[in-house]
Amino acid sequence: MAQEALDKDLRGESEFLARFDRVYKAVNDAIEMNGNDLALLVRFAVQNGGHLSHNRVKQFIAIGHPQQLLNLAQQTISAAYERE
Repeated sequence: MAQEALDKDLRGESEFLARFDRVYKAVNDAIEMNGNDLALLVRFAVQNGGHLSHNRVKQFIAIGHPQQLLNLAQQTISAAYERE
């Protein structure tokens, strides 16, 4: 039972990291954003099935990222998920 749980957790983590890397590269190629904010944006989107929540968008706007940039990021994230 422990081995099965470990296998499942490792597989899930591997899939998350692979998806994160693909989405991060796609968004990084599409928009200009500092590395820390970009990593957070991608992590939030990947954890939420490929979508930025309204509250997360508001958080990024509050720290100075324009709505238009976040819209482009969401479009890029959605396109990366569609290619999977």
